[in-house]
Amino acid sequence: MSRNNILEMTNDIQAFIQRFEKKYGELITVTTREISILEDGNAHVLHKLEQIAINQMHLTHPKLRYIKSFKHKTRKVEFMRYTQAFQYVAFTNGFKKGVIAAHIDRTHAAVINSIKQVENYKFNKCLIFSELFTNLLNTIDDYVESISNDTKRQNNTKSTDVIMQS
Repeated sequence: MSRNNILEMTNDIQAFIQRFEKKYGELITVTTREISILEDGNAHVLHKLEQIAINQMHLTHPKLRYIKSFKHKTRKVEFMRYTQAFQYVAFTNGFKKGVIAAHIDRTHAAVINSIKQVENYKFNKCLIFSELFTNLLNTIDDYVESISNDTKRQNNTKSTDVIMQS
């Protein structure tokens, strides 16, 4: 199965989950057989998700600007909510719990706990977390859309000499 087919299937599943949760207000999890393309080879994707979440945290809580990674050890509630949201987003986008744990220097049990915490926040409709999570997802969507728009540009196949002569 090609990488593009897997990516298209993943996007379809995510769109279905979002439509279902929006329509019925219920949290669902869709399980498929193991076809994840987001493994150790795509650590840059996980790192980018982390940076988006960290930047969002810095915008909302400027006093936490000293934190540059979720490897940082602190029990501040603001930090914990963002790291939990990051772990949940990474997991729902195909990363394994062990890969997420290794990336942020935690155990896979800590990632499981974080995912459960986010599910509890969503189930109980926690306003503080809902706002944080919505802002984070919107920021990720904006980032992904800007990448998608960039790839629609046409490649310049002319040599530099031809361009200079025009």
